[in-house]
Amino acid sequence: MVEAAAIAFAKSSAIFVGKKVAEAVISYVVNKALDRLPLENEDLKTKLKSKLSKTQAMLYGITLQEIQDNQGLVEWLWQFRDAIQEAEDALDELDFFDLEKVCNRKAESSSSLVPKFMRLQLSVSSNNSNSSRKNLKNALMRLESVFDDAANFRVVTGHGLHTSPQRNEGHIQDTTNRNETTRVLATPVFGRQKEKDEIIEWLGVEAPGRDSKLSVCAIVGGGGMGKTSLAQLVCQDKKVQDHFGDMIIWVHVPKRFEPLVLVARMLESINRNRATASSLDILQLDLTKELVTKRFLLVLDDAWEDGENELWGQFLSPLRNIIAPMGGRILLTTRMGSVADAVKRQMPSNEYKCVVLGGLDHRDIMQILNHHVPPNEDLELRSVAEWIVHNLEGCPFVAKVIGQYLRDNTDHSNWNNFLNKKVCHLDDIAPRVMEMLRLSYEDLTSEVQLCFQYCSIFPSHYKFRMEELTEMWVSSGLILQSTKGNSGQEKIAREHFNILLKKSFFSLIPRELHPDPSTDYYVMHDLIYELSCLVSSEEFSTFKVTKCNTADVSERVRHLYIEGINSEAINVISKSKYLRTLIIANEEWPLKAGLADNLKKAMKGITSLRLLKFDGHGWFDINDAIAELKHLRYICMSATNKSNLNKLFKLFHLEVLKLLKIEGEEQASVSDLCNLANLQKLYLPKTALSRVPHIGRLTNLRELNGLSVKREDGHKISELKDLKNLRKVFVFDVENVSNCSEASSAELSNKNDMELLSLEWSNQHNRINEQILDTLVPYKRIRHLRISGYKGFLPPLWIQRKVLTTIEEQHYKALTSLKVVGCSMLQKLPSEEHFRRISTMESIEILQCQSLSTLGGLGALASLKILKIQQCTHLTATSSGIPVAPAMQSSLVLDTLEIDNHLLLLQNPFRNFCLTRRLVSNGSEMLELPQEWLLQNSSQLEHIEINNANLLRSLPSTMDTLHSLRSLVLCNAPLLETLPAMPPNLWALQISGCCTRLKVGCKTNGSEWEKILPIHKVDIN
Repeated sequence: MVEAAAIAFAKSSAIFVGKKVAEAVISYVVNKALDRLPLENEDLKTKLKSKLSKTQAMLYGITLQEIQDNQGLVEWLWQFRDAIQEAEDALDELDFFDLEKVCNRKAESSSSLVPKFMRLQLSVSSNNSNSSRKNLKNALMRLESVFDDAANFRVVTGHGLHTSPQRNEGHIQDTTNRNETTRVLATPVFGRQKEKDEIIEWLGVEAPGRDSKLSVCAIVGGGGMGKTSLAQLVCQDKKVQDHFGDMIIWVHVPKRFEPLVLVARMLESINRNRATASSLDILQLDLTKELVTKRFLLVLDDAWEDGENELWGQFLSPLRNIIAPMGGRILLTTRMGSVADAVKRQMPSNEYKCVVLGGLDHRDIMQILNHHVPPNEDLELRSVAEWIVHNLEGCPFVAKVIGQYLRDNTDHSNWNNFLNKKVCHLDDIAPRVMEMLRLSYEDLTSEVQLCFQYCSIFPSHYKFRMEELTEMWVSSGLILQSTKGNSGQEKIAREHFNILLKKSFFSLIPRELHPDPSTDYYVMHDLIYELSCLVSSEEFSTFKVTKCNTADVSERVRHLYIEGINSEAINVISKSKYLRTLIIANEEWPLKAGLADNLKKAMKGITSLRLLKFDGHGWFDINDAIAELKHLRYICMSATNKSNLNKLFKLFHLEVLKLLKIEGEEQASVSDLCNLANLQKLYLPKTALSRVPHIGRLTNLRELNGLSVKREDGHKISELKDLKNLRKVFVFDVENVSNCSEASSAELSNKNDMELLSLEWSNQHNRINEQILDTLVPYKRIRHLRISGYKGFLPPLWIQRKVLTTIEEQHYKALTSLKVVGCSMLQKLPSEEHFRRISTMESIEILQCQSLSTLGGLGALASLKILKIQQCTHLTATSSGIPVAPAMQSSLVLDTLEIDNHLLLLQNPFRNFCLTRRLVSNGSEMLELPQEWLLQNSSQLEHIEINNANLLRSLPSTMDTLHSLRSLVLCNAPLLETLPAMPPNLWALQISGCCTRLKVGCKTNGSEWEKILPIHKVDIN
């Protein structure tokens, strides 16, 4: 395990973060609670107001060191947080019954049939409110007792009340464990040749007269990725040294960014004398004299300042406008994308460049390991070394630390230890690695730290969606209350997520690697994930049925993720009475009837729950237990049944409801769903959702996964009119829109938050009413558009540039992805002139459009990254008759091209592509790979995947010239018997359904063995 001292410090830090958040929320909770107390409790109000201010002062004065030194203080902080949560719950319950009264009064006013029943309901609500006021009073009395304990505690320990200077959270002082760097390269650098060449080209050393303007290049990468080493490598290059002479200036940037200090350090680096002036103006004048007739390269190493644009402006503006007439270059290294963005805002676009460092590849990491541990002839150790390298995810710093350790520990047991443990669990390695990462964490504000800790409950390599994670943060109570309500909290949560993203705590998964290009997915690097686990307190826990780690879950846990379900897991739930988040992933274990009953009993005790998510199988007959949890904001269930479903629609605080499957949904009672006045995101199966009348009454809805249009009141498309805040909406059965007037009543163009619109016609209609689609004009900043089943010959007027109107011009601004499915009569896409105007389009999918004969001017989309064309039979038939002609090379840099017929590569715009990274194709009629097209794209092509390659007999003899190719996948290739010389940088080779001869030949010392030996991952079966 990590050293005990490091763990203790991390846990104390987590408690300190919890203290800071509680410090921020206490005033809001107490003042709101006092407002809800009846007049006869004036004495209690007065005492609480007096003690509140004293407790706040005491809380403010508690330091991290005191938390580390005093376990009694830690226990009091937990009691304090428990009391605050109890008061929050009492307030929330009062709000719940207020919402219930409003709902009952609406029902009473709209129905004259059951007034007696309604009066009874109102009477019950009134009694519940009185009971809740008593609960609130009791909670406040307990809070008063905790306040008293705080005063006594401080007296006993002799600290007394004290204050401390305002802490500037998120911008901590320089610390002794943050080492100064220099331009001297201490150890060899392996890899990064491509990045080095890119930077040297930017420096202009081979074209000295090219540019006299100041230019900035930011090197961005996570901790330990080799940013400083790359900058040092550049400075050591002879061409760079000849070009800049003695004007290569290296400055290690202080954590607290101050232009005066930075300029002084630059002067000190040039003159070797410490600058004495205390005025920034004077120092900049001195610097001007030094640089006015010289070229210079300034390296700003390890910059952290990302919030003060004015400070960067103060520093860069004189350099840009005065100091650099001969041309200057600034090379900036930072682990935070937000720093690079702050600098970018100060520079013209043509004078700024950014190089992002990812992980090194297998060969480079092996070189680092071999540098510290000379290659061993022991075959077993060499095999272990290969696996160690595989687990390091390309981080050079970790490879260096591990190499230094293994150099002195060459016995097999030490090496094998790395195969069974995470880096953070290795005593001799973890402290150095985690210390490097912890600096980034400490630079976050307390609330962002808390959100980061929340991520520790999920499994490693979990694919996060920003929308889902921010919903969870808000629903679980991690985001402080906002005067703007939930929408304000969601905005804050998104800002927190973007901070974590820009500071490299999350990495974006390339869109081409997941099926839905309209959604971004993010992962945490293994080391970042281990950091989140290390710095999390007892309130964040994971329980795994396979490990039965009940001892790891504290009864103080607030946020709990459970993998699997059994009696031990249910026992953990029953003991966790403070739970705010409960997520159960039950993919492997069917929920038996006995376990379901026990789970329902356990859920009765977790009355504080705000978020409930059940993934997997067997979540049936549990709705009645869920319906008792009055504080719920968020419900997500992969499956449920119709039993007691209607009870969920009386959880009046509910903001997010996602029921992905409902057994017996045709008979499910959904009429009361519109009781959920606070509901913002609704996802139900199509059949169930189509039966919900008057969905337009849910005026707070932001996401709606299905409005099934019917020709009856309560189901027309006009239900969308009052949903002003819609961000995502799927509209089904559009053929039931009667006329253009009804279509315009949806007011789609007025929904300013709209990001995604999906319009779907059913397969059962033959009506063609192009005018209706032309009327369904979305908001001008729409980002994602899907059209399915439309029977028109042309796209709508607001997509195709048939007539020029102001509305059409506006629709070129933000469109990022377009998906067209099953539009069987569609004949052509818009012209090149039109597509050239859409500067933001990144993804286009055209599926099942059998009449499509031309892609129009699609090749003119300069920003296109993903292109998918499938089941467009007329397009394929047309391409087969096209004579092969010399390709006019396109500058389009395409991440993924996915087609279902290789003959499309003969047609425009496909045959012009020369910068494609990934090719995915159906090979059912393919006799050979398209050799000329592959060579044309060889400089960028990294991945080839051919599905159903049943006729493929051989691979091109020129395969070894595809130097960029990293992976090759051939599925169902029974006729392929031999392999040519393979690409030199191929990392993974997968051939399925191959013949016996090839399989035997690829075994050790077989006929193909030498060809595949350098490939790291080979799977041939």
